[in-house]
Amino acid sequence: MNPPQAICATEPLGSTNAVLSATPVVLRAPIDGQLALDLIAPGTLLDAKAPIGKLTNTRLDNSRINELMAQVSAAEQEVDLIRRRITNAEQEAVEALSQATSFQKARVDQIGSRLDESEARIRNAQARLREAEGIQGRNEQLLRSGVATVAAVEQARRGLEVARGDLDVAIRQRQGIRTELDAASQGIFTGETGTNRSASQQQYDRLRQQQRELSALFSDRQARLDSLREQLMQERLQIARRVSADLEVMVRSRLIRVQAQSGEFVRQGQEIATLIDCTRPLVIAEVSDRIFRSLSMGMQGSFTPVGGGQTYQGTIVELQTPLTSQPGQSGAYRAIMQINNSTLSEACTTGRAGRVSF
Repeated sequence: MNPPQAICATEPLGSTNAVLSATPVVLRAPIDGQLALDLIAPGTLLDAKAPIGKLTNTRLDNSRINELMAQVSAAEQEVDLIRRRITNAEQEAVEALSQATSFQKARVDQIGSRLDESEARIRNAQARLREAEGIQGRNEQLLRSGVATVAAVEQARRGLEVARGDLDVAIRQRQGIRTELDAASQGIFTGETGTNRSASQQQYDRLRQQQRELSALFSDRQARLDSLREQLMQERLQIARRVSADLEVMVRSRLIRVQAQSGEFVRQGQEIATLIDCTRPLVIAEVSDRIFRSLSMGMQGSFTPVGGGQTYQGTIVELQTPLTSQPGQSGAYRAIMQINNSTLSEACTTGRAGRVSF
């Protein structure tokens, strides 16, 4: 008995059980909403960006927007109030500064007049001193001549001491007035009780402090208002994204079936329709166990439709064992080959049987 002959190792790899197909695409609801589908029959070829329907959500909760709008309105009123308070404080500060300047000028003029009076008193005291010195000199000469008495000389000496004292007091008073004038020129009034600044200057100081505090408060409230406005804008954008959505195909596709109906309220992520991607034609070939073990990802192959015609070149992109077969399919080994052909993609032809070789 002759032994069984081995299968020729050079036997070409291939399969006559191959079908031209395409990559399935499931269109899912991007948002919750009521579905309104265009009247498109299954099998219709659709160009990229072609609309197939629309979702409208009338059940959105707008309470967050209403809450933010109320907060923004309240923050705007608060910021506007602080702005008016700052403006009023600035006006009052200008008036207080004007009053303080007028008061300071009047005080400087007043002290200047006192200084002039002091200069006059000094000149008078100097004159009296010169007169007393003359009387003292004459009395001493008369005393030496025996004409004047000792009492007259002593009286003249006391008059000289008084004149010197008056001049010294007048000079010290002038120095004090000059010091007071220098201080008044800088806005410091040493003659006031309990303070060294006028009431209008103190009012101006309080208003300037109030302005600084209000400016800091304004910056804080303005930052809060800007934050609330940004939150409101983002919330409105989110609502706008969820209130409605246009349904369109992303690439050139063919509609296979519709899983939802117009008027139905669908949830986000729910399947609406199934299409096939015309830009990615596939060939699904059933192969034997021996051939399957000889195949690998990225291997080149060709597909020829039954009845002849153009042969299409492709690349193996997936290998399926019986354990990874899709539900409802037989437990056969499958090789999935992607075809790269613009003419085939444009025609979006599927369902043609043929043979493959690798």
